[in-house]
Amino acid sequence: MASAAAAPLLEDPRLVTVLLRAPGDTSSQAGIDCIADPNAWDAFALVAGTEQLAGTQLLVDRDGWLRARSAPGQAGWSEDDLLCRTDTAPRDARTVLPADGLGALIARMDAEPVRFVKGGFVH
Repeated sequence: MASAAAAPLLEDPRLVTVLLRAPGDTSSQAGIDCIADPNAWDAFALVAGTEQLAGTQLLVDRDGWLRARSAPGQAGWSEDDLLCRTDTAPRDARTVLPADGLGALIARMDAEPVRFVKGGFVH
């Protein structure tokens, strides 16, 4: 997810990029796969846990779970950006060392999917 007020995004074939514009904002950027309805701004701000949503980036896994959040102006992704993790990660998930922080996050999200537990806690 991106905001039109943020710096231009670099295209990444591993991701689908969704532009979320504040109500009344009609700007756009190159490299955007989808533009969300402006009415979604408040909902995403609530989910992201911030009133300053502009420039925030969110990573959602293949199953639709929000997994990582990057603050506006942050230089790159790191493991600290993970919102949902487990201390009992598979050993091989911790030994995967992609070249960049984003690659490491994607590998960890793939290795540690969110598991629904009926009547219990997720993860």
